[in-house]
This record gives sequence, structure tokens and C-alpha cells, in this order.
Amino acid sequence: MKKISAFILSFVILFGIFIPNGSAVSICDQYKGVKKIWWDGIELKPGQIGRLTVKQNTPLFKLVGVNKIYSRTLKAGEFYRIYAFKPGMLSVGGGYYVDRDSRVTYQTPSKTKLQAVMCINSGVPDVPVKAHFIDVGQGDSILITLTNGKNILVDGGKKAAGTRVVAYLKKIGVKTVDLMVATHPDADHIGGLVDVLNAFPVKQALDSGQGHTTQTYLEYLRLIDAKNIPFTVAKVGQTLNIDPNVKITVLNSGEGATTSNDASVVLKFTYGNMDILLTGDAEADREKVMMAKFNVEAEIFKAAHHGSNTGNSLEFLQEVKPKATVLSYGKDNSYGHPHKEVVARLTQVGSKLYSTAASGNILFTVAKNEYIVSASPWTAGGLSRTTAWNRNREG
Repeated sequence: MKKISAFILSFVILFGIFIPNGSAVSICDQYKGVKKIWWDGIELKPGQIGRLTVKQNTPLFKLVGVNKIYSRTLKAGEFYRIYAFKPGMLSVGGGYYVDRDSRVTYQTPSKTKLQAVMCINSGVPDVPVKAHFIDVGQGDSILITLTNGKNILVDGGKKAAGTRVVAYLKKIGVKTVDLMVATHPDADHIGGLVDVLNAFPVKQALDSGQGHTTQTYLEYLRLIDAKNIPFTVAKVGQTLNIDPNVKITVLNSGEGATTSNDASVVLKFTYGNMDILLTGDAEADREKVMMAKFNVEAEIFKAAHHGSNTGNSLEFLQEVKPKATVLSYGKDNSYGHPHKEVVARLTQVGSKLYSTAASGNILFTVAKNEYIVSASPWTAGGLSRTTAWNRNREG
């Protein structure tokens, strides 16, 4: 918080928007009770200093020291918020930059608008939720880092993928897993959790309650017991109180399930106006139950069962209305995942597709009204898709 306050102060001084003799107070009074500041059709966010419009396709890159690491290509016609200037570069947030050249244009709001944003936010930053879809081959593993820094690991892929999951978590600085979720006991979801349990302190485990007799599942249970980790069976409708800024709801679990897939723990994360829906391997009959009980709409959607036609029904996808769908599967897998029917349905409902098999690890950095994706989209069937979306742009 001290660093953020120092940044805001230096920004105020740099751009000359600090107004002495009580003028700043009058601006704050003018906007008292206002929750959003609008500028040219978009909401100004804390820390934003302008807007970038892409005139010609241009690369987005991560700045690591002095090195530019290519991430993806921004498409002509897209726009992004600007959060900082560097020599020859513009920051679009999350450590990502574009070159400041003829391929882009940028505009800056008035000093009054910038001051008003600081007034209504009182220096409180919009800390993002980060959703890491880890490439584990044919399987699932997702890490959600909440605004308070707590980590939720949902599944761990096959047992052979455990070392990969552990390495990824260590690489991004994870020290503790605050909640480990085993959506259901299939090997391609829980196998890697054994390595995670051996590598990190795990504060709590959440399970579907669906039993299994495999050696992998028994080893997973024995480790939880040996380490005295609190073990809970998820209940439909339950809210997980882990971060006061993020609502986490259980939409499905093992209650009444007759198969392992249908016992999948389904979680919906709500942060501001953004939702992330993780569906495990839930099938079409459970989708109907969830639609009847809950609002399943979500901007970011993890396709059920690696894109299998056993789930991801058109009716369900029409209710979810995903802007971005992650398909987690292994290249050239023997199941034919993702099934072409599911890809067609996702295309029909207007979702952009992201593939771990094509892109490897995929990171969504999610603010209250928008998100940015680290990976390029998957252009199944030769269809071209863009990767940028924000709620204000959609209207």
C-alpha cells in the first residue's frame, strides 16, 4: 500500500494535477457519492493515465529487466488502458507493454478526470485475481490467486504431471496452498496433487465426497490425514470465505452423483463484474441442474471434461455466455478432445478459445471489469479470434 501511495503521489506531481489551497478538496466534493468516472465511453480505473488504440497489428510483450518477451499480437481496432509510460513504450498493465510507434495512438483524459478517479477510489487499488491454467497435458490444474494473496489450487493433473505443477507454483512464487480442491477422484485431476502435498504446506482440502479405490486416490487421502490437513466435502450452494473481495460459490458436488464426473466440484468465482467458472468434468445432466439453481453466466469458462461432448451442451453454453473459454487437454490425446461439436458450440455462442495444448500455461489477469490474457487465442478451424475484452467495450 505504501508503494501504491508513493506511486500515486509521484504521478500527481509529474502530471501537475495536485491543486493546492483546497482546490483538490472541491473536486472530491464535486464527485462525492460517484462510484465510476467515465471518459469517452470507458470507465477510468485507478492508476490509468490514458487509452491506447491499436491502428495496425502490434506485438504485446512482457518486460523482464531490459528484455522484451513476446506474448501475443494485439489486433487493429482494439483498445487498452494505459497505466505508465516508459521511453518508447506504453504499459497496458500486468507488466505488459507495447511499442510507442505509428501502429498505435493514445489519448489522455483531463486533469480533473484523473483527480476525480483518485478521489472516489481513495487510493485503493483494483488488485487483480490471477487465474493460472497450468499445462498438464491431458488433465486439469488451475491455480487461482486471490486479491489478498491466498492461493487456491484446483486439481493437479495426472501423477506424472505433479512435478510440472510443483515447478510452476515455485516459479511464480507460491509458498503455501491455502485451499486444495480435488474436483473428483479421476487420475487426470488428482494424481499431481500428491506431489503438491509433499512440496507445499496445504492449509485445507476440499473434496467432492465421491469415493474411489485407486492407489492414487488412497495415497492422496493418506497424505492429507498424515499431515493433519482439515478435510471438507463441498456442499452445493456453499460459499467459500477465503477473500472478502471475491465470492466463491460451489455450484455442484458429489451429492446425488452416480458417476465420478458428475460428482465434480464446480466453482464460480465472482470479482466485481467478472466471473470465472470451473466445471471439472461435469456432464450435461449436471449442467441442467446447475442452470435451474444458479446464475451460471461467466466471462471466463473452463470447458468441462477437456472439451468433451459429454458436457458443454449448447443450452448450458448459451446460459454461461463465455467471452473466453479455456480447453485443457493433451495434444494428440486418444479421446479426441476437444470434440469438434463442442468447439462449434463455443464458436456459436461467441466465445474466444484458448488451448493449453497449443499455448502451454495460460494466465488470466482479472480486474473488476476486465481481463487480459497472456496467451494467443486458439484459431480452431482457421477462425480468427482476438484476445482482448473489457466490459465497458461490450456495453
